[in-house]
Amino acid sequence: EFETLAQESQQLKRELEVKEPLYRVGLDVRLRFLEYARESIFCVDPRNLDQGVIARGNDATHRGHGEADNAALSCLRGAVPIAHLDALFIDLFHCPTSRYLNWTEPKLRQALNYQASIRTLTIQNHSLNRPIRERQSAMEHFQFI
Repeated sequence: EFETLAQESQQLKRELEVKEPLYRVGLDVRLRFLEYARESIFCVDPRNLDQGVIARGNDATHRGHGEADNAALSCLRGAVPIAHLDALFIDLFHCPTSRYLNWTEPKLRQALNYQASIRTLTIQNHSLNRPIRERQSAMEHFQFI
């Protein structure tokens, strides 16, 4: 019985490790919401809002994040064919999840995340219809990398 509990514990630890990036993204999104709530509920001047919280929330909401996206897709396993989930990840990040997760170079993952972000902008808004500031921001990120 001890072995069974130890195996279950290890399984839960692995699941938590996979889903931790998804929790981080969700937390950033909710903290942004709460920061904006301060403006309307407590009449906080928008200039006094925590811009770091807002920026992290915006990034979490609007940018690709391969680790979190992989965790979200893993939640759909069983409800959606694995081939469809894998194809979506590959289309966004141009590599399978196994390769993405094995890369240890942060700049490479960051580049793939930005590429996925731009891919979704193109899909959702045909890119050219985006405000110039958003297009410039995307290009600045590519220059950074």
